[in-house]
Amino acid sequence: ETGVDCGGSCPPCQTTPTPTCSDGVQNGNETGVDCGGSCPPCQTNNGTEDIQIIIKTDDYGSETDWELLDENGNIVATGGPYADNNSTTYTKTVTVNSSECYTFYIYDYYGDGICCSYGNGDYWIKKANNQTIINGNGNFGYYTSHSFCLSDGNRVAAPNIDEKKRRNISVVSHQNGELNIQAQNTPLDETLKIKDTYGHLIKEISITKGSSNQKISTENFPKGRYTISTGKQGKEISTSFEIQ
Repeated sequence: ETGVDCGGSCPPCQTTPTPTCSDGVQNGNETGVDCGGSCPPCQTNNGTEDIQIIIKTDDYGSETDWELLDENGNIVATGGPYADNNSTTYTKTVTVNSSECYTFYIYDYYGDGICCSYGNGDYWIKKANNQTIINGNGNFGYYTSHSFCLSDGNRVAAPNIDEKKRRNISVVSHQNGELNIQAQNTPLDETLKIKDTYGHLIKEISITKGSSNQKISTENFPKGRYTISTGKQGKEISTSFEIQ
């Protein structure tokens, strides 16, 4: 803006070519504007502002949820899962610190995003004045993320976010005939499959979506290399281990 209207019964603040903190114009680095005269100064936002997180689901809203994290990886807000068979737009208002950076994660637990065969979903993050910060494509597989800052336009940030949000399976330990597997942010498939080097299914274990640890006996497994996976074909997450 080149001029600021404080609202109410007072006329709009007048513009002036000379930047000062009391000229009624946000033409410097002011956080609030004093219009002068008998009207009180326009109120500042005390370092916070509201943003809107808008999710348009596909037909399987129960597969979709999201998280907003601050620069230290703390969860600021979450949303979902949503209703199935109801491609609907959901809006959540979140109060954030205007001087900080954030990372937005959106997940689909079946691994096909929120488009395209089962409805054309989409998502946005907007400021209170309807300015778009993020508009994401619903075709993202298991998850995607976006980082942004509010204090310097819409510059893309690189906050201090670790990769704990990434979906993965890892072998924590394998000793004394016992395999300790950590499944992290697993999709909706709800099974871990262990296959041998020829692709034969050796064992199948039921799990719930999210994160869990599994202990599996390998005493009767022949020597060789094995693959552990979950997820639908073409979109699996997997790891491997070897019995010598």
